[in-house]
Amino acid sequence: MKLSFIPAIISLLITALICYGINTYCNNIALSQLVTIGSTITIGIPMLFMMGVKFDDNRKKINIAILSALFVAVFLGSNLFFAFSLLSTEPGYIITNGILALIYLLIVYGISKQK
Repeated sequence: MKLSFIPAIISLLITALICYGINTYCNNIALSQLVTIGSTITIGIPMLFMMGVKFDDNRKKINIAILSALFVAVFLGSNLFFAFSLLSTEPGYIITNGILALIYLLIVYGISKQK
């Protein structure tokens, strides 16, 4: 597993623009900072694995890229829901996105350790 510098920077800049958009249009003032920081972390990690990390085995690379794209969509939907919903709470946001992030990292770890 190697980090490609330019694609990693581009993926993090795309993440920053997405998170800026979420912060700009966030209806829930109380969760604005939490959603911005949380979306940066939860969208940034899969974007980094999708675009900025190279694997020696092409199967691992494709599997992790597809999984990362799926989780970027899931995290984007989750963060948009919590940004626009007036019924959302801080513990609900942290627990939901925390569980999703840990599931993602566990699956990526499992794929990367396959022979």
